[in-house]
Amino acid sequence: LQILFAGSQIPDDEAAALITKYTHYNTTHLIITGTLPITSIGIGYAHFLCIICILPAYFLTWKLRSQTVSTLNNLAPKMSAASLVLQKRFVQMLTLQALTPLLPVLSAVAYVVTQAMEIHNPVLEASDQMYAELPAIVNPIIVFCYLPTYSRVFREFDIRC
Repeated sequence: LQILFAGSQIPDDEAAALITKYTHYNTTHLIITGTLPITSIGIGYAHFLCIICILPAYFLTWKLRSQTVSTLNNLAPKMSAASLVLQKRFVQMLTLQALTPLLPVLSAVAYVVTQAMEIHNPVLEASDQMYAELPAIVNPIIVFCYLPTYSRVFREFDIRC
């Protein structure tokens, strides 16, 4: 029997009480999940952090990206062909990085949808958490892929491994 709860380090007696509470609520083969409802304080706080607090960072990142793209476009007539290629890669990198704050928002939306539709599936519940953690993983990968110096070193490292 596998039990999936947000706080897995709880004492056994509390876990037993949760199993009793959620057995009729959500039993999928040998997995019992205990997702908090949308109306709980913890979930409300998490969604406040994921959506309300991340939106200013998203708008600021997008504004900085727009200003950088505008400046680069103004300088484009004076640039060489090689510089224009680098500029295109840099703009792609900025665009991807500007979109990463939307991943926690996507996590919150996925959680609300699964709760509203009463879909209780451990894979969906785990994926909700994964969306929120992705920006920390995705941003360095974007830098490694798009900045020429890092991408060259990264490719050499990848070939050696």
